[in-house]
Amino acid sequence: MLSSTEKILLQELLSQAPVPEQTMSYDELMGFMFGLAITPVQIPADEWMVAIFGDDASGISALDQARSMGAILNQVFATFMAARERGDLHFPYQLEALQEEEIEELLAWVFGFEDALGLRPEIWEPEREIAGSPTEELYFSLMVIQGLVDPEEAMPFFDTLPDEILAQAFAHFDPTEGDRQLQIRAFLLATLPLAVKTLQNHATAMAATLPASKRASFAVALTPANFPAPAPPWAKPRGKVIKVDFGNSRAPGKVAAKKVIYQLKISLQGAKPPIWRRAQVPGSITLDELHEVIQHCMGWMDYHLHQFQIGDFLYGPELDDSWDSIPTRREETYTLHRLADSLAPAFYYTYDFGDDWRHRIVVEKTLPASDGKPYPVLVKGKRACPPEDVGGIWGYQQFLETYQDPDHEEYAAMREWAGPDFDPEQFSKEEIEEINLGLRHFFDR
Repeated sequence: MLSSTEKILLQELLSQAPVPEQTMSYDELMGFMFGLAITPVQIPADEWMVAIFGDDASGISALDQARSMGAILNQVFATFMAARERGDLHFPYQLEALQEEEIEELLAWVFGFEDALGLRPEIWEPEREIAGSPTEELYFSLMVIQGLVDPEEAMPFFDTLPDEILAQAFAHFDPTEGDRQLQIRAFLLATLPLAVKTLQNHATAMAATLPASKRASFAVALTPANFPAPAPPWAKPRGKVIKVDFGNSRAPGKVAAKKVIYQLKISLQGAKPPIWRRAQVPGSITLDELHEVIQHCMGWMDYHLHQFQIGDFLYGPELDDSWDSIPTRREETYTLHRLADSLAPAFYYTYDFGDDWRHRIVVEKTLPASDGKPYPVLVKGKRACPPEDVGGIWGYQQFLETYQDPDHEEYAAMREWAGPDFDPEQFSKEEIEEINLGLRHFFDR
């Protein structure tokens, strides 16, 4: 899609980024631009450019550098948008001709594509069904993307799928000798083009429901980013600023932790179907405060002990010597920003050492704080939190079987214990609003 000149310019731009480990690779950028182009709503250039270079690359030190960066990226974005409006924006890989060494490039493309979808998650997981976009097909497509980005997310879906089904889909795999995870990965890759097309169709259907002023368009893509001129050292910054100094090999100073927002996906391990919450928290949040956020967002009652596992270390509250047999670091002295280098690919939070509720936490992205927006904030979630003291994941499954079976001898007892209105599939917009009110009350104290 891009000319050889554009490709060279992009590769040079990415190679000179001040924080390479936070900067997208070329293949990631191509997937990101594809996802950005199919998104039906306008996304400000200063927001998506920050996503490409990471938050530690924010602020302008030279106006000509900023204009050069903005011009190149806007040109690329406009190319993708033009292809979309011509109906010529297609999944760029021929899977049947894909060489083994090209799979990593494809996976990088998927990572970038998923990053673009993450800029506006409400588009891809709408509260109501959109005409022309079947919910089940959309859910499956998102599962394909997430499964390639984070295989653990897809495993519950395949746990009940017999080996014979995979063997029929991939006759060249021997289920007695092959790796099941390899088969699942192949299945996800094989369905990736259809998943991308389904997401494109959903975006088209969604765009038809939006007023023209809110739709993304080729004309908007041609509008250059409005970067402010660099301010003198004594001046106070005004508005949003993107800082990229490509002429300086030194990494710029870190953005204040409270200005960096971490978007976390908190998933209860072992839950089938998945139970998860998506929250945004400031980088300055301490682990003991994050514990409170998780309790509020999941729906736990904080009756029991807890612990974080981040990298090779454990973090938790200060306990008696009689209980604290494993050395732990004091959670109130560590912030997410301080531990940032140890958070990938995931870190863990365990609540109630008896029931052993283990949560996997992934930093989906970082973004600048929005003026006037309260943090922490719960953005989205799926399914109800299990009741306290139900006996862990295994006990919860047994509880649900009993609770939902009027013929079970313990049905009445379970109904009395948990209440008559427990619905494992329920997690509504109203509940999210109530949780956010609780978070604001707790953190404004």
